[in-house]
Amino acid sequence: MKKIVLTDKIRKQAIDFGERCSGCNLCMQNCPMLSSFCDTPKTLLQEIGIKGEVNPSLAYSCCLCDYCSQVCPRGIDLKALFSEMRQHQFQGYFDSVKKMGYWIIKSHQKKSFSKLFRSQTDQGDVKENKRAFFPGCSLMAYSPELVMKTYGYLKNIDFNIELIVNCCGNPTHAIGDHAQFNEYYKTLEEQVEETGIEELIVACPNCYQMISTKRPELKVTSIWLDIAKQGVPETVKGIGENLNISFAIHDPCPTRKETEIHEAVREILRELGVNIQEFKFCREKTLCCGAGGMVGITNKPIATQQMQKRANQTAASHIVSYCESCVESMIQGGKKAVHLLDLIFNESMYERNSFNQRKETSLKKWVNRYRMKQCIKKM
Repeated sequence: MKKIVLTDKIRKQAIDFGERCSGCNLCMQNCPMLSSFCDTPKTLLQEIGIKGEVNPSLAYSCCLCDYCSQVCPRGIDLKALFSEMRQHQFQGYFDSVKKMGYWIIKSHQKKSFSKLFRSQTDQGDVKENKRAFFPGCSLMAYSPELVMKTYGYLKNIDFNIELIVNCCGNPTHAIGDHAQFNEYYKTLEEQVEETGIEELIVACPNCYQMISTKRPELKVTSIWLDIAKQGVPETVKGIGENLNISFAIHDPCPTRKETEIHEAVREILRELGVNIQEFKFCREKTLCCGAGGMVGITNKPIATQQMQKRANQTAASHIVSYCESCVESMIQGGKKAVHLLDLIFNESMYERNSFNQRKETSLKKWVNRYRMKQCIKKM
């Protein structure tokens, strides 16, 4: 495949990073992709700066998980560099992006933002301090029932809370199509403005990160902070105390710097009474589940390898996460896995004593998302 000729801006950034890099290789120890392209990032960065061209798959093999900058003693941000490369490649070398599965992402996002799959509740004239629950695409695709039970819990706290069904546009942004992302994102902004929302309660970590970054003037709150503050429903307090199961907690990459969320999640699990274990790499040093940066589409072998690696970094038989994409990755990696909301609102798992999400086909996921919209219409 034809090499990607880089801009002077990207070359200069690579040269700067190459000069700063000490070659300690801390980033490589847990990076899903660097070992496929180099023995040390210092050499890779120097080659990028000198040659000014790269393999088309390089940037699209990065999971954009930000682990590298977290552990780098010199503050080198490879995520930022590879993100810039993606945007440049999308704009100037679109054929190479098409060959890496762009149309799968394009089709997904076109449907996600169509009127067929987006909606919101409207509770009338209440306009002050209005809040809305924003579950995110993956959770709706997994279980509309789980979303509605979560929404019911939130309504018991705040009767006026709305429910917004839409996408944050993360896949389009991650692939490097920032112009289309801005167009898509307008639909979400319009929903927020039309409904008079002042605060979004977000379940998906990617949505939390994207909306917080894109619209800092809007208050964006993680649902885990609300649940930890209010407490789990009385019916499930201590429900896991007699389970002969231990759950390892997988922290999603977008929450890497969100200490409050880490603590809230663990408080909720303690209140449920389930046995929990920590991965060696957790919280701010958590590792990617393998699905980050749309690498599951653009470089599936690297994604699959990372899913298996991460899932098997714990001896626990079960994994719990608070990101639906991460849950699905851990299942693909070979472990039984559930979403934290499953443990709170999915009573059938306790009845069956079987804690593992069912696998849904792509078609069923779209059916579920359509059913989610119908749930709102019936309210």
